[in-house]
Amino acid sequence: MERGKKTLFGDAIMKADFLEIENIGPFVGIHTIDFGKLDEIFLISGKTGSGKSTILDAITYALYGSLPGARNKYDMRQFRSGFCKKSDTSRVNFVFQIHNIQY
Repeated sequence: MERGKKTLFGDAIMKADFLEIENIGPFVGIHTIDFGKLDEIFLISGKTGSGKSTILDAITYALYGSLPGARNKYDMRQFRSGFCKKSDTSRVNFVFQIHNIQY
């Protein structure tokens, strides 16, 4: 989008900075994505079941507190990794910017 072009929300454009997930979906342990190290446009690719949708679900969960679309009807225990111990913590940390203010 061109700088200064108005959107539905004014000129606010969200920029992802960092995602950290712990024991979510197929990911066991702590996994991070530093979006600042990626080009402006990037591809999320991988085999079936490798966690591509989980990355997007984690961002949505961090922003809205629920999963998108039909997955919102899932028991939240299904969002947690089935490969970790019951005593392990599951969490999502998403850092982003709007108008150069980090949240």
